[in-house]
Amino acid sequence: LFRYFEKEPVLVSYLTGQISPEVFCSEVCAKMDLELSFDDFCVLWCDVFSPKPDMETLLAEVYAHIPVGILSDIDILHWKYLSTNCPILRQSAKPTLSFETGILKPNPKSYYIAAADMGVLPEECVFIDDRPVNVEGARQVGMYSILFKDVDSLRAELVTRKILP
Repeated sequence: LFRYFEKEPVLVSYLTGQISPEVFCSEVCAKMDLELSFDDFCVLWCDVFSPKPDMETLLAEVYAHIPVGILSDIDILHWKYLSTNCPILRQSAKPTLSFETGILKPNPKSYYIAAADMGVLPEECVFIDDRPVNVEGARQVGMYSILFKDVDSLRAELVTRKILP
């Protein structure tokens, strides 16, 4: 569903907090000719996530060594679901979330806001993302950037960069 709507203006409006979850639900259901209650839509919309214990373990190790921020193009329903079901995400002092900032990656402003939310300069950040365009956007503002491929290669890169022992 997300991939289907990835380039649709309604998704951009939703991810940047310009429309409510209810309006988004209504628009998606109309476009796809679906008859779903808002509650049923929420369940389906958030059913794309599954536990990733190896990633949670790595994230816990990183949290133990350095402050961790979150910069995410995310909607309020996904954030509520993830922050409830993945408690490790709540360890980030001030997540930078597109539905709150109104800005999506790779807009340079998103990276500057995320660095400021962490109280550091972009040059002091390590940015990790699974989308090359976002990694390049972070590089453009001076962040050291890593393209996420899998947990093992990320762990190796963090050890190489002396972020993890």
